[in-house]
Amino acid sequence: MAARRLTPTSYAVLGYLSITPMSGYDLTAAVRKSIDQFWQISKSQIYKELPLLEADDLVIATHVEQDRYPDKRIYEITSLGKTALDTWLNSSELPSSVSRIPELLKLFFGHRMDDASIRSMLRASRQAHADSVARFETLIGQLDAVPSARYVVATARYGLLDAQMVVTWIDDTLRTLDATDAPQATDDVDTLDLIRNVPPRPRDAERAHEV
Repeated sequence: MAARRLTPTSYAVLGYLSITPMSGYDLTAAVRKSIDQFWQISKSQIYKELPLLEADDLVIATHVEQDRYPDKRIYEITSLGKTALDTWLNSSELPSSVSRIPELLKLFFGHRMDDASIRSMLRASRQAHADSVARFETLIGQLDAVPSARYVVATARYGLLDAQMVVTWIDDTLRTLDATDAPQATDDVDTLDLIRNVPPRPRDAERAHEV
């Protein structure tokens, strides 16, 4: 097995290459159209990961010359890479995940924002998620008749429901804002005290015992 500890990004790249050999460009495009909805991997991460996987003998690269475009390297997963990927997929290991949603971060500190800015932010986010709903519905409609795509369809349905949920949540939030007066900016000590009393997540409690 590889000497270094593989990351979720490593396994994601191996997963794509288990489907078909790809260049870094092809991988980036594939990620943007699929798992980027729930597991973002930047172009720089992909291009950094590929030579590392090659050094670990998990993928092999072939140099391809092109007449009208720059030459490229096509990466293909090796038998060792397939073993590493299958071992991870069939293990109980799951990467730690914390969603990073800018709108929620700003809204959490909404007492420091003016009402118009909050509404503008929420409406823009609603439009973006409504667009996602349309894209997921199109994708699912295209893949529903393809038996081999059932796992892709399952993840797409998650994305669809998630986007629909956000649209519903924003509509509810805007109605709540319409029904209440905007609070004055303040350091809400009472709220912070209540937050401190929220029970920790199980993994946070485990980490506290380890310290």
